[in-house]
Amino acid sequence: MAEFSNPAPGPKPKIPETVPLRQASRERQELYAPLAEMDRTDPEADGVPAASRAENIPFPKPAPELAPEAPQEPEAVQPEIPVEDRQAFLASVLAHKPYTKTYTLFGQVRVTFRDRTPSQVEQIQAELNTSGIGELPEVEQAILEERMVLAVELAHLDYGKTGEPLQEPEAGQIRKRADDLLGRFAKPLYQALLETCREFDRHVSELTRRALDKDFWQAGTENSPSPRTGPARSTSPVTAAATHTGR
Repeated sequence: MAEFSNPAPGPKPKIPETVPLRQASRERQELYAPLAEMDRTDPEADGVPAASRAENIPFPKPAPELAPEAPQEPEAVQPEIPVEDRQAFLASVLAHKPYTKTYTLFGQVRVTFRDRTPSQVEQIQAELNTSGIGELPEVEQAILEERMVLAVELAHLDYGKTGEPLQEPEAGQIRKRADDLLGRFAKPLYQALLETCREFDRHVSELTRRALDKDFWQAGTENSPSPRTGPARSTSPVTAAATHTGR
């Protein structure tokens, strides 16, 4: 006859920690509230207050809420700059001449921007300092400076049949040129010129930032796209095509 032995005693079951009923979830409070009501008429309560026994019914504590993970910031995407732009910019640097780039607005208005020289940057700042700009709100200061940058960088306008070169403003006349341009063009064209001027400045800044990137300037190699023929494609939302010139 087979003999049976009692299994080895296992660990004692863990009794859930007791917490007050008022700290439980709403569902658990609704579940245990009737017990507290029954205790009020229970003759075998042994003099223990019903609220005391109801609030000390054992049940597991609710799990702590985990803090949401911080959103991952997407990696910055390097703007694509055509090989033609790199070559034109490098040529202007080596020739000690301002870099220029031509955009086409509204499908037919060709406009050329010319990068500022260090002297022109100082001239703009000097005129801003002597024009009482410090008394203007910050927003108006930024708008005025942007208009003066446009007055310096706008080099040529071509409406199709007629071209209109714009001479560089003389020192002390940049604010006057900016005011003249403001009243000269229709509002849509003027706003498009401002937006394209911003795009041109971002474009020049990115080219300058990549100065130490040797592979970036090796056009036609394995690390660089092959040169394309025809006008370069503009990245500005208000432009349709672009070409480059070096002055």
